[in-house]
Amino acid sequence: MNIAFYAPLKSPRSDTPSGDREIARLLWRALSAGQAGVGGHEVTLASDLRTFEGAGDAHAQQKIKVDAARAAEDFIANVRRGGRAAPALWFTYHTYHKAPDLIGPAVTAALGIPYVIVEASISPKQASGSWAAGHAATVDAVRSADCVIGLNPRDAKEVRKAMRSDATYLPLAPFIDTSRFDALAAATRGRPHALAHRHDDAVRVLTVAMMREGDKYASYMMLRDALLLCRERAWHLTIVGDGAMRFALEAAFASLGDQVTFAGALNGADLVAAYGAADVFAWPACNEALGMVFLEAGAAGLPVVAGHTDGVASIVKADETGLFAPAGSVDAFASALDRLIADEALMRRLGHAARRHVLYKHGLPAASARLCEIVTGLVSNSTAGRRDRYTA
Repeated sequence: MNIAFYAPLKSPRSDTPSGDREIARLLWRALSAGQAGVGGHEVTLASDLRTFEGAGDAHAQQKIKVDAARAAEDFIANVRRGGRAAPALWFTYHTYHKAPDLIGPAVTAALGIPYVIVEASISPKQASGSWAAGHAATVDAVRSADCVIGLNPRDAKEVRKAMRSDATYLPLAPFIDTSRFDALAAATRGRPHALAHRHDDAVRVLTVAMMREGDKYASYMMLRDALLLCRERAWHLTIVGDGAMRFALEAAFASLGDQVTFAGALNGADLVAAYGAADVFAWPACNEALGMVFLEAGAAGLPVVAGHTDGVASIVKADETGLFAPAGSVDAFASALDRLIADEALMRRLGHAARRHVLYKHGLPAASARLCEIVTGLVSNSTAGRRDRYTA
């Protein structure tokens, strides 16, 4: 079937790397691939329009609304005149008050096709204020949806409240393409701990994150402060990432001297190699929704130290694949990191468990089979419903 795919926060074709873009691309691949006897689908990009407005500017939001209405009208007209294939289903990834889906509800209502949202987020405190219009639009979109698929458990309560009684809410485990790390695992026999292959005694700590203001910057600062408290064993931190805050972060970490290496933005084999050279992955994840890097670390067989959020806890299993610290606690994060880097046996145990866990629960094949099952069922039920109405 043909599936119209839309990501209002960031198009999968965006040139700017981010977790949102990566998840959008993974969802596209999962829908296209087909697994476990379920055929893949033809996925087409519905629109590149980005509805994100981060400053709370009413005029900018109104312009986006007008642009979105025009995009919806153009899409509908193009389908009706045969300029593009009629989609059997509309699939939106990530809608919330700063980036609402302003196209999907109009198109699906006009064409009479099922509407699916993956990762909707509704914050009641945004019902008034600078993003009230985006909040209202997100609530309307969720109410229009036939199915909402949740990646982050913390969103479920408010989303369920906004949904129609005949709509379906389904959880989906966050996932990645673990095959990128298979060669690494094979070369290290499932990763028997990189520290054993080096002459020095320093534990290699890795973090991978964009360098932008707000929560990312806060996480970097918390990581720096925690490392200053780690005394049990020598360590070296490699930071993979780039962005507007890079110079500020290099200045902030200068006090750690040559114990820190800024590797810049890495992709593909270079990023996999960075994971392969590390012993531990550490990231405070301040207000992090999910943290796909924790899945990458797990696929590489790395134990992690993470700040606790509901989303991260759906990926990292406490004392099984990593260690948690309460959100925002520098002392607790330092204590957990200190404990892990001092204990090679613990590093090995958690690292092996992390790879098994990610392969079993968070791999692309399982997600593909589940998503294809969901969308096929929705279209079948929708078609049957229309047929029943026509023959009644």
